[in-house]
Formats: sequence, C-alpha cells, structure tokens
Amino acid sequence: MAPPSRAPRPDITYITRRKRPVPSVAAGGSSQTTVPSPDNNSVSRSSLHLERKQQREPTTEASKHAGQPPKTLASRLFSAPAIEEVGHLSTNNPVARLNARQSGIGTLLVAGAGAVAWEGNDLITGAETLHGALVGSRIETAGNRPLAGFHGGSVAIALRHVRQLRRVLVIPAEGPLVVTTFGGSRIALHPLSSTGQRGLLYISRIDGLLELRAEYTANENHDDIWAEFGFQMTLPVSAPAGAGGYPPGRGTY
Repeated sequence: MAPPSRAPRPDITYITRRKRPVPSVAAGGSSQTTVPSPDNNSVSRSSLHLERKQQREPTTEASKHAGQPPKTLASRLFSAPAIEEVGHLSTNNPVARLNARQSGIGTLLVAGAGAVAWEGNDLITGAETLHGALVGSRIETAGNRPLAGFHGGSVAIALRHVRQLRRVLVIPAEGPLVVTTFGGSRIALHPLSSTGQRGLLYISRIDGLLELRAEYTANENHDDIWAEFGFQMTLPVSAPAGAGGYPPGRGTY
C-alpha cells in the first residue's frame, strides 16, 4: 500500500518535496524498490582521483642550480697563473695568484725589500723601511704580532690573520724581490722594467686568496710612491706625532 501523499501548500512556493520512489509489486507478491542510477556526469564529478599530480618544473633562481656543485672562489675570478707556472713577474707576466693553502698557512716572506706599506680592512695604514723607520700605524693581530712588516731582513705577512689584510706594497732595495710561501714555492720580481722604471710588488687579498702583481713607477721617493698608490698613513693614537718612532711631519724617509 502506497503511503498517503499530501498536497503541497499553496502559500509555500520555495519548497520542493522529493518524491519517494513507489515500490512495484511483482506477480509473486514480493516488492522491489527501484533505485535510480546516477548519470555518468555525477559519477565523474564525485569520483576520487588517486593519481599523483605532476610536479612542476622549478622556476626559482636557486632551484635552477639545484644539484650542481657549488662554484669555488677560483672559478669566480678571472684566470691567473699560479706561482709554480711562472718563474718571475714582469711586464709580460704581471700577475700570479696563490691558492687557498698558500694564502692562509704560515708566513709569506718577501726578501730583498727596502720598504713596505700595508693597509688593513679597517683602513689602518702604515709603512716601514728596512732600517726600522716607521710611519703610520701597525696592524696588530690577536697573536700579538704585526700583520705585516720587517722581520729578520725580509717582509713578513702573517697569513693566519690574512683576512685582516687589504693590500701590501713592497719596494725593492737594490736586487730582485723574491716571494716565498710556507710550502717553499718561490717567485721573483726584477727591480727595474725594460724601460728603466722601478718595479714594485703589489699584494692584494681577494676574499681568501692573495694576488701578486708587478707594478712600475717613475717615482723614487717613498712618500710619492705611497701617495701614487693611495696609501694615506694613519696617525697612531697611542703616541703623538714625532714620538714613539714616528718621524715628524709627513715622515719622509
């Protein structure tokens, strides 16, 4: 027997009643309820997709280089020969670069120097002659030794604290300059060029590597050479000018 159905109220027009399926009575007396089969569109919309989404290609600048080995400092710099590849610095071979071991271990020695000027990262600048005359300020390190200066007749640069160093300029005395690394590698610089100009050794630090460059000048006075290469000597704060080994005036020596 079918359930009684009520007529919809005429005053409510926004409600639509869902009509229940009417069971059909078979000849054998058993009732069977027919369930409407959903259409294909509703199945496709409600079905669960278990497929893994395809990953997009990396678009960021960092992801483009993912998986590639990091570039070393030497690969980021312009190519320069090692000191083992060139016998000496000259106008034809003006540049040589030390490797990380040669730039950070032991002491770099420069024999045959007559004067040296140094400049640190904090722009503290000074200079010293072979005879002990000092102008400007020394750069002291945590090891209680100068970062650069004369030691035993040669210019010595303490490589343990090399990151405090910005640059060094070495003037030869009379003969050639000879640079010796901690491992025993050597390179020389002739004191005069083919045109008769005075040869200088310019040492600069690029990140953690030291670069040796041959420079030439027509000046003979030390103060003029320092000024030519932009060395402005720093007055020492521990002692007034004219005391503590600092020459009076500009310190010409």
